[in-house]
Amino acid sequence: MLCSLVALLGGTGRASAWEFVSLRNAYGDHSTAIVQPSSNVAGVNLVVACDGARWRSVVIGPPPGTGLALDDGGKVRVSFDDKPGPNERWQVRRRPKTRDVLYLAPAPSALVREMIGRSDASPDATLRAWVQSKGKTLTLAFPLAGLRQAVRKDLWEPCKLGNQIPESEFDRKP
Repeated sequence: MLCSLVALLGGTGRASAWEFVSLRNAYGDHSTAIVQPSSNVAGVNLVVACDGARWRSVVIGPPPGTGLALDDGGKVRVSFDDKPGPNERWQVRRRPKTRDVLYLAPAPSALVREMIGRSDASPDATLRAWVQSKGKTLTLAFPLAGLRQAVRKDLWEPCKLGNQIPESEFDRKP
């Protein structure tokens, strides 16, 4: 069954393993994805989706109707430590029915590569995103532990990643 990306952006508020999902992405295309809930804010997820042989999107957002209102300016600061990264403009998508805001990374392939490298370097690696909610800054934390394994297990075949990266190279940690 094909799920909508906008329905899959729920979170548990605690760290857990990456979850594999099949969905229709924010562009309306079929995608496969892995989802990681925020470890510090309930109801917000990080979604890494691909279709065909490319990373299609990295999305941050809440599930429909959770009450967590992200501002629609698309200003996001991402880093892998406790200091905010540079100001970036992420694409903003709104859900058709609830009008909830979702943020889509401007360069998903580069971000995914960086996330995998960070998760390899440390089991405690975390992607932090500073976003705006109701005019105030909200810091979201997404644990990256197990990302390489989740990509290998759940996205390698459906996303045809072997066409881009030799298996031996991908499976070899730096």
